[in-house]
Amino acid sequence: MFNGPACEARGSRTGYFHAPAPRQHKTNAMPNDPRPSLSYDTLPRHATISVSDDGETITLTAPAREDAGHQARRRLARSSALSAGVYSAGVLMLIGALSYGVIRANWAYIPGSAAPLAGIFVLALFALLWQSVYRKQLDAVVGPLQQTTIVAVRPQRLLIETYGPMGVESHDLTRTQVRDIKLLLDVRDGSLGDETMTDWLTIFTHDGQMVRLLPARDREELKWVGRLLRKTLGIEPADAV
Repeated sequence: MFNGPACEARGSRTGYFHAPAPRQHKTNAMPNDPRPSLSYDTLPRHATISVSDDGETITLTAPAREDAGHQARRRLARSSALSAGVYSAGVLMLIGALSYGVIRANWAYIPGSAAPLAGIFVLALFALLWQSVYRKQLDAVVGPLQQTTIVAVRPQRLLIETYGPMGVESHDLTRTQVRDIKLLLDVRDGSLGDETMTDWLTIFTHDGQMVRLLPARDREELKWVGRLLRKTLGIEPADAV
């Protein structure tokens, strides 16, 4: 394990360190400095990850979150609307099949106001199912966001500590061990384990390991972290996350 702000202290409760927060500042790399010049203003608007640089090590801290990001909510709203539409169509087909004979036999007695009432019923059914599906999917996203992750990176070293409902892991990787860093859609695990697909920033090693980080965070946030890690470690091209 290499020295740095992310390695100075270890908490007795979790068995993992709780790093003192270094002073955050923008850093302009010297002409002979192999590390990249950081531009923190490029962090996505809704990002909650903090970045610091002590001159030797770049430290990223992703604290646990209690709510989903803007992009995640928008993506969930679209996917849940599609699911609610399918469910609504199935319910309406079932109702139509069960009541077809009655409606046909009494068609002449059905008032004209039945059409707008039927439309209101359909919209209400869709809204109810949409809200139900959305809340379920949102709860599935919020769980992984409660994972806390700290990453410390140098040009030749990568240190990772993470703990929370998705499990507890500690990794110390050299540059020669890291093969690639990519955004990956994969099933989640840990105490929340199920078949829900979750976005991860994934580090692939030459010996076949996959180290998954920052579950369920906004994709732009994951891509930003991935580009920073690739650039610092010298993995080309730096933006191929």
